[in-house]
Amino acid sequence: MTLPELKEHIARKQSELEKAGKYAENRLASMPRGSLYIRKEKGSLRYYNHDAAEGTYRYLDSRSTAEIRLLEEKNYLGKLIRTINEEKSKLEKVRSILVKTEAWETVFFGIREEKRHLIEPVEFVERRTGKKEMDAWNAIPKRKNSFETPNRTMNGEYVKSKSELIIADRLKAAGVPYHYEAKSALADVGFGEIMVWHPDFMALNVRTGKQYIWEHFGRMDDPQYFGESQFKLNLYAQNGYFVGDNLIITMESSQTPLNTEYVESLIKRFLL
Repeated sequence: MTLPELKEHIARKQSELEKAGKYAENRLASMPRGSLYIRKEKGSLRYYNHDAAEGTYRYLDSRSTAEIRLLEEKNYLGKLIRTINEEKSKLEKVRSILVKTEAWETVFFGIREEKRHLIEPVEFVERRTGKKEMDAWNAIPKRKNSFETPNRTMNGEYVKSKSELIIADRLKAAGVPYHYEAKSALADVGFGEIMVWHPDFMALNVRTGKQYIWEHFGRMDDPQYFGESQFKLNLYAQNGYFVGDNLIITMESSQTPLNTEYVESLIKRFLL
């Protein structure tokens, strides 16, 4: 299990414990006063409701079966809540340790953005992708851009938008190999056609050897562009690319610009 997967597992477990704890506490609040006390007399069991505050024992006869069950459930719920709280405390300690182990990753991004291009960040990634795989990756056909824009990446390529520049430079800073608008082919199953495609980015997780496509949708408040984006996502799905698996997407509109922290979190989640 990778570090991001472990963190996700812990977060999911914490959420489950939180829900179970709240349910148990709400259920416990409706229980009768007292606790169940059982004493064996003349070979048979006798049940009592013990009120510790009053110091009394009230005998529960055969007509009190419902109360007996509730008092025993009350005992169970009390033990369950204590166990849940202990488990939550242990998980929180583990989570805090995992956060501290990632502190080194924040050093580079803590430097002012206009200064980062002056630094070659240290990579701590254990690369399991061999030379053969990297040679094949580097041989992927790339589009030769004939245009120049104000948006030049740390790799020296020109990209079409500031948001693409942010993504490219975050990938570079994290030590993630990528291709910008690499040549690809996708099948349109509905029309039985093979289409030449140039996804915004193709990125490689060198630890696992898994390849990802990263598409940035930059004008989501434009109805025509929104429709084209839906077509792209459907086409990717037909070709085995699914969001959250091997397809990463980011979006923005005129009202909600690209969030750089979100870009960095996606890189950590899928590509490191």
